[in-house]
Amino acid sequence: MGRGPLLTEVEVGMVLALRDHGFTHRAIAEHVGRSTKAIRTVIDQREGYGSNFKGRKPAKLIGRELRLLIREASKTGLSARSLATSLDIDASLRTCQRRLQGSENMEYVKRKHMPMLKKSHKIARLEHVKKYLKDPPFWPGIIWSDEKRFNLDGPDGLQYYWHDLRKEPDTYFTRRNGGGGVMVWGAFSSSGLSELAFLTGNQNSVCYCDTLGNYLFPFAHEHYGQHQNLTRAR
Repeated sequence: MGRGPLLTEVEVGMVLALRDHGFTHRAIAEHVGRSTKAIRTVIDQREGYGSNFKGRKPAKLIGRELRLLIREASKTGLSARSLATSLDIDASLRTCQRRLQGSENMEYVKRKHMPMLKKSHKIARLEHVKKYLKDPPFWPGIIWSDEKRFNLDGPDGLQYYWHDLRKEPDTYFTRRNGGGGVMVWGAFSSSGLSELAFLTGNQNSVCYCDTLGNYLFPFAHEHYGQHQNLTRAR
């Protein structure tokens, strides 16, 4: 509970006078309109009352320093901890977080991820969709396959940042290689799941063909036989 306002000089004089006339703490509190604790403090300290109260601590992280914090958060999206360290801010981490949360333009959100698609990729995907919307394939005869890399040197899709609501949402590109991680390949169809392949090293066309020969073809032969026309979708 916060500290209440100090009694005025007139109120202090009334408290001491009533006490000298034998009034109880409760009676004085009712007469003056202050709490019993405040009355007791005045009587205990008498002439020294109020001399120990230094007032509230000055607010941290205001003015120019606060504007710098918000500007850097808007520019970089870094966490409050990283901002406090890089800017050498003389305030606690919790204070930095409160100031950012109190800004009407800043919001701590999850960064969206997307594949790094060139214009040619987008056009090809759109044409592919249009083609199969018009003439859909025989779905039971399709085997779906894909590979996925799990990064071990950072989060996979769990990146949060301080987003400036006046700007477009930030994104990061998913990657196929670089950094520590493990890559797997798998396939499925209406008949079931293939064996999961753990891939090693950089995957070029030769490695990918080996993966298909060792995992996709046995899966297709087992469930569909060797002489059926199958479509592989990636």
